Amino acid sequence: VIALDHAMGEVLQGHGAVHVKTIPHWDLPHPSGPGESTIRQELQERMGRYRHVVIYTGNYGWGHDLSSLWKWWEANPRQRDFFFLFLGGGEQWDRLKKYQEERQRDDLEVLPYLERGEFESLVRRADLGLVALDEQCVGLMSPSKIHAYLGYGKPLLYIGPPRTNVAEAIEEYQCGFRCPQGDLESLTYCL
Repeated sequence: VIALDHAMGEVLQGHGAVHVKTIPHWDLPHPSGPGESTIRQELQERMGRYRHVVIYTGNYGWGHDLSSLWKWWEANPRQRDFFFLFLGGGEQWDRLKKYQEERQRDDLEVLPYLERGEFESLVRRADLGLVALDEQCVGLMSPSKIHAYLGYGKPLLYIGPPRTNVAEAIEEYQCGFRCPQGDLESLTYCL
């Protein structure tokens, strides 16, 4: 039986799998160098007003808990250090878009999935790659967005539990920060 991370392997063994092999599931991007930026001018200007850009790409669904980030935004309504850029979709995507529309935060942009060139330009521009996983999903989901971030040399900002492929990568390679989900103090410290 093939598992995507060690926690998933433990779940499978707990359900009777005898021979479990963990095979990480990534296809690292092949950055082609800085190239010509395809980032929209207005977005470039907004990102440039902040010290750091934090990017979240892909699905924001039931298995991703960003509750500590929501708390951080409420506690820091006028902060000027971090610009948060969300690219993708998912079950909770409308919640993000509604928050952006209602609050009119300059430090937040929510965009749909983009063409590869613009996506790559934005990942290159980011300082941190945001990953989130709900603790109820340990062993059931294995966030693959970490591999694109690491392929572009971006450290991870992980909001989630230990014993996951993300936590293991951060610990083994010292490539980012882990904050327990829902923990505002920890997220503030990591940022």
